[in-house]
Amino acid sequence: MSDLRIDGSNPLRYTPLGRPAPAPTEAPDFRETLKTALSEVNDLQLEAGALTKGMVAGEPVDLHEVM
Repeated sequence: MSDLRIDGSNPLRYTPLGRPAPAPTEAPDFRETLKTALSEVNDLQLEAGALTKGMVAGEPVDLHEVM
């Protein structure tokens, strides 16, 4: 692909057949991705803590779920 510039504007990308290339998709924001992942880890840790407390208290909890 070649880059074409007109008066300092953004480069236009063309395929070898002369058709405009598809617009690049926006990448997910790293901050939001990290925030979501940490939230999921926190939720899993809270769930594991609750299952552990239930097992210690003698509630009917499957050991493999606690582990």
